[in-house]
Amino acid sequence: GRGGGGGHGRGGGGGVGVQLLNTGSHVVEALRPEKEAVPGKSPLRQRQAPPEGGVGGPGGEGEVPGAPLRVKAPGRRNGLQEGGLACAVLPHKEGHRPVKDQGPLPQTRHGGERQQPAVLLDLPGEGGRADIESALHGPLSSTRVFEDARQEASAIAEEIRDYGQAGISYSHMAVLFRTNGGARLLVEKFMEYNIPFQMRDVLPNLYEHWISRDILTYVSIARGNRERGQILKIINRPKRYISRDAFETAQVDFERIKSFYQEKDWMVKRLEQLEADLEIIKDMAPAAAVNYIRKAVGYDDYLREYAGERRLDAEELLEIGDQLLESAAGYQTMDTWKGHMKEYKEELMKKAQESERLWENDRDSVAVMTMHSAKGLEYPIVYIPDANEGVTPHNKAILKEDLEEERRMFYVAMTRAKDRLHVYFTKERYHKKQEVSRFVKEYLGPPR
Repeated sequence: GRGGGGGHGRGGGGGVGVQLLNTGSHVVEALRPEKEAVPGKSPLRQRQAPPEGGVGGPGGEGEVPGAPLRVKAPGRRNGLQEGGLACAVLPHKEGHRPVKDQGPLPQTRHGGERQQPAVLLDLPGEGGRADIESALHGPLSSTRVFEDARQEASAIAEEIRDYGQAGISYSHMAVLFRTNGGARLLVEKFMEYNIPFQMRDVLPNLYEHWISRDILTYVSIARGNRERGQILKIINRPKRYISRDAFETAQVDFERIKSFYQEKDWMVKRLEQLEADLEIIKDMAPAAAVNYIRKAVGYDDYLREYAGERRLDAEELLEIGDQLLESAAGYQTMDTWKGHMKEYKEELMKKAQESERLWENDRDSVAVMTMHSAKGLEYPIVYIPDANEGVTPHNKAILKEDLEEERRMFYVAMTRAKDRLHVYFTKERYHKKQEVSRFVKEYLGPPR
């Protein structure tokens, strides 16, 4: 421990609590819940840099104001606290220094606990070509990791709200995504927090994708919908080899369908299995229902077969199901989830109609756009979420030329920030482990 005792606390009792986490190539400082910030003092003033030499042993050294920021190579691995608290990734390059008082930053809340803001670091470039590291010459920069995309989106929304409450114009802030589809979770959070925003790109409606419509049709049928057209949409997804000729009426009666196949026992069993599945789905929570349809009913298998027949990337189709599951996880009942879908659709339509007028009138709202659309624009505060492998660089970037284009795009995004740059990434998404982008590693530098 630093400042006394054998634990992980810094500065003894009442100090800034930290944990050091070895992520494999960098040290991450996990921020624990703090006491309220001292009124009139910047969080950056209250939190001084650690002394030369890194983490002390038992009865270790106290804080040395103004000392160079150093992080000692970790000797062991400490897990993050429950609740997925945000972390500040501390670079290891020479010349990095703690930022002097630049005015108070917003305090954010995670899980109801007030957190100390991530340490902002001034990361000077080292000249040479316009590479990733040189993009950090100028704006203050913070890099943070979150447990998942939902926590990341919540943190960004809370921080932007707090920036606004601190008197900073929303029009001075932008959030840049690699693709327009990546903005969905954040847009939903902006709607929840009533944060005004404008989109430079058209955001596709996840809930109107044909894969989402298929899964939602299963839910609708499970809850009693017997329209012929609806059942025909999913009856052979996955393949059950049920003929359209078996559906003779506008309202489907499964007993009549089974009667149509009375001489084919295997077909009757398939229909009985479908009825049993629908009965199970009927009372499930949204996320459980989506997962059951994909795994137990076999809809994911259908997507893989569909992709194989058409030489498509099955993972891209399965990701739509992952996104729907991610959305469903935020709701306890089907009715509330469907209510959200309706509001989300209306908001997207409203934003699409307002988009051109808002950009022309420069309304006080947060700009949400892709990295490509941000070319030529600058904002005092810029967020780059989802700085993970597979997102940036995109998983389709295989050739060297493609990777260089991805690097250039990331560089463009970073250089949109005039004053403060926030680069965030996640540890997992869709229950799959995520790796930090190689571009982030480029400016963090090698571990000591």
